[in-house]
Amino acid sequence: MIKQQYLYIISLVLISMNSFAQDNEWSIYHNDNNGSFNIESSDGEYKFSPGGRFTFDGGFFDQDITPLSAGTMVREMRINSAFKVKNMNIFVDVDFAGSKVSMKDITLRYNFNPQSFLKVGHFVEPFAANYLTTTEIVPFVARPATASAFAPGRSLGLSYTYRNRYMWFSGGVFGNDKDQTYEGQDGYAVTGRLVLIPIEIPNSHLHFAVSASHRTADSRGLDESGSGKYNRKLNFTAGLQTSIYTENLLAAYIGPSGTDSYGQTDLEDLENGGAKDQFQLGFEVMDIYRNFYWQAEFMHTRVNRIMNKDKILDLERDGGVFPETWDDISYKYGEARPLNFSGYYVQASYLLFGGNFKYNKYSSSISRLTEKSLQLSARYNYTSLNDIEGEYINGDFYTEKGKNLSFAGGKTKAFSMSLNYVFNANLRFIAEYTNQTIDNFIAPDENINIYQARLQVVF
Repeated sequence: MIKQQYLYIISLVLISMNSFAQDNEWSIYHNDNNGSFNIESSDGEYKFSPGGRFTFDGGFFDQDITPLSAGTMVREMRINSAFKVKNMNIFVDVDFAGSKVSMKDITLRYNFNPQSFLKVGHFVEPFAANYLTTTEIVPFVARPATASAFAPGRSLGLSYTYRNRYMWFSGGVFGNDKDQTYEGQDGYAVTGRLVLIPIEIPNSHLHFAVSASHRTADSRGLDESGSGKYNRKLNFTAGLQTSIYTENLLAAYIGPSGTDSYGQTDLEDLENGGAKDQFQLGFEVMDIYRNFYWQAEFMHTRVNRIMNKDKILDLERDGGVFPETWDDISYKYGEARPLNFSGYYVQASYLLFGGNFKYNKYSSSISRLTEKSLQLSARYNYTSLNDIEGEYINGDFYTEKGKNLSFAGGKTKAFSMSLNYVFNANLRFIAEYTNQTIDNFIAPDENINIYQARLQVVF
């Protein structure tokens, strides 16, 4: 279905371009600066740029407890098409890796002027520099666990972007990009990123940024009264910093615990409470000086929860216990207090040869290396999905007040070093070593060495 829609969009746009540009002469050329292939009208009003990237990964592990298998995989098989029709841009990007069709970016952009535009479609929400940076640029095989756990990723939405010499801003409203599996309303989000650029001189660039996002939880079904108020869920997951092993070793599933979650009908679901909404903040700094740059990000997530206390009281009374108020049994169930998770990473890169790093003022991130170069990079990452109060006893946490609805999703630390050899604008090779520790509250701790490589073709 997605493949048919992809071909339909391309055909429609090409027909439109032909109808509006019959009087133009067309040129076909290859851009040596970025390795792209282009078809453009003589007046510059119409342009078609097909492209894509193929990414091949391989790696093996040296671990102390859980046996992990070496392997290879096709990480990406992306095919995209970019169209310019006067002051509009259309971009369609689909991934065919793993014998599956996955929709990535499908956007329509209206340009008010060179500094501002409105975008609608399916794309990455403007939050966190690392997740807004494509894999063509990221100098590591995998993103840090902080970005995997907390960055919103792609959604259906509408955004507005504005930039000038001293700042860059993008903000929008977003909905769920997945099929509605359960009854009830899906969540929505308001997300934005503001970048301040105090220094921009030749061969040097400094920026500070803050991102924020408020998201309501997705429905997990309706209860017998037809309400989904207490039956919503939010998930946060992360794993090893590799594409070869994809299991989630850190996980925070906040909301009903039942497998189907079609309404909270028993204490197993009710005692966990439901997710209400989340508020995320991100702070970042990036500094470029000639052939050296570094960047750091901190992300914090606060999840508000809600508990159906009236329903729990009813079930307690049906079971032969007769509490008068919630205070009589609160020690037994605890309070659905907010949960706080956070993480950060710091990374730096040095070009051993190949010129200097450049700043992309359109995306407010580092530019892709397109000339022969060798890049040495290092990164440290810490991510925690724990919010623990009290002592762990028989599967639950307790304080002097009774049960505490703490959460132990685990935490991880990782140190990575990589070498990127850029042959040209179309070909890149990465060799990387990562040492990652996994600290789960219940499961044994892991210390894993990851050796991996990537070959990436961009066209």
